[in-house]
This record gives sequence, structure tokens and C-alpha cells, in this order.
Amino acid sequence: MARTNLPQTERAQQTEIALHFTPTATATVTPSQTPTPIPLGTPIPAGAPNALWLPIEQLINGVPMVYVPNGCFNMGEASDAHEVCLEAFGIDKDEVTNAQYQRFVEEGSYTRREFWTEMGWQWRIANNIGAPQDYDGFSAPSQPHVGIAWHEAYAYAQWCGVCLPTEAEWEYAARGSEGLIYPWGNTFDGSRLNFCDKNCPISWADTTADDGYQNTAPVGSYPEGRSWVGALDMSGNVWEWTSSLYMLYPYTADDGREAAEETSRRSLRGGSLDLTQDLTQRAFATSMSVFGR
Repeated sequence: MARTNLPQTERAQQTEIALHFTPTATATVTPSQTPTPIPLGTPIPAGAPNALWLPIEQLINGVPMVYVPNGCFNMGEASDAHEVCLEAFGIDKDEVTNAQYQRFVEEGSYTRREFWTEMGWQWRIANNIGAPQDYDGFSAPSQPHVGIAWHEAYAYAQWCGVCLPTEAEWEYAARGSEGLIYPWGNTFDGSRLNFCDKNCPISWADTTADDGYQNTAPVGSYPEGRSWVGALDMSGNVWEWTSSLYMLYPYTADDGREAAEETSRRSLRGGSLDLTQDLTQRAFATSMSVFGR
């Protein structure tokens, strides 16, 4: 699996939040397409075609989330690949927008201790942080909110009554049991994501492609880039925080990498608008300090 730390010149504001919930056995779900070929609760084995599952969407506190069935997949690439099996969970259909995050701010959540880790709370006080970091050109209501440290992402998830996805959950929601390279398949398609194309003012830009945006695209702008469970923008646009510490594989949830009070670097997934096509693959991960914004 390709793993690297963000260089100091990386645009740290391109971090985002992916939210996770655990569906209950009695949850009411409304299929977004026809009923699935696989009944709910039937484990999907690693290597099985993603087409065995059709997306199910559910509103959680008014936010669209998609159901990710229990099953197994090969996490990572090449010599790092290893099978991971997960219980069913849900994940945001879209990235968190500026409008959504603003409600968290307006409700005074930066001053509500119950949403924060102990380290996050001390970091907030020591640095007099009472709002996210904003950037020109990234603040439209429908754009994904950027400039979020891991501690802020954690607090936002707690405010929503959910949690951040683990690194394994995020990758499974993006690649599926089939282990696709990109959410939509194994062939890159620049029309299905926001990446470093002709609008990107960086030397490695792909000038043959035009995704329509110089900055972040409004969430849901690329419906054809959806993953097998119906999650959008899991490739490109903005990095997304996970709950996991940035540690060597194999992934094991109970080896300490999910400890909320650790100050080590956390795993980021999804790539961003200033990356090349190779670095928007689903198995690619990087990391950032939990204090990075």
C-alpha cells in the first residue's frame, strides 16, 4: 500500500470529515434502487463483485448516509495487502459542507467540553480556537468544509451523534469486496472527480483534463464517481479524516491505533484537488498531525 507523510508544503486546509454510524437491526432503511440481491446481514466475502450490492440510503438526523454491509476485503496493495472483515456500518453520502459545519459553530460547540477529547480541549484552550480556519475561495455553503484539525473533526462527529470512520471502514466503503482501484472501477476517469487538472496551478497538473473547478467542487458534483455503496467524492476534492492513527499494516483495530487520546499523526484518505490521478487511488493514504489545519 502506498503510504506517505504530507510534505510540509502540502495544503493542510484540504482536510475533511467523514462520519460513521452503526445501523441497528431495527433500523428503517429505504433502498435508493431496487432491493439488493444479497439480503441484509449476509457477509460479503473478499473478492466478490461489488455489483452484488445495490446502495441503500438512510437519513440520520437529516443527513443522508449510506449503508455499508458486513463483509471482507483486501486492505492495502501488493505486499501490504491483507484481509480485513467488518461489521455493517453507515457512512456519510457526502462530504460535510460549510453550511453543515456552520451549525456546529453557531450552537457554541467549540465551548462545549463534552464533544472534545481531553487533548483536543486543551489544544483548543491553549490556542484560543473558537472557530474553524477559513480560506478564500473555499467558503461557499455547498463546498466541503476545509481547515479542520482532527480534534475538530472528532468534536463535530460527537455533536452529530456519530463518529469518524476507521481507516479500514473508509477503505472498504470506497473499494468494496472487489477491491477496486477507484470508487467507480479500475480505470482512471478525470470526469468523475476533482483532481489536479488544467484548472490546477501546479506544475504536475494534467492539462488534458478539465473537471470544471479550480478550487473545491460543491459536494455531490460527480455522481458518476460514487462508490459501490453510493458514497460520493471518495476520490479527490478534499482529504478526509479517519479515526485511525497512522501505523504500519496489518490493520488491527485493537492494537491501539483507535485510541482517541493519542497525539500521533492520524490517517487521511481520499486525496484532494491538487493531486495527480495516481494519488487519488483508494488504497493511497497519508497522514497529518492531529493539530494540523
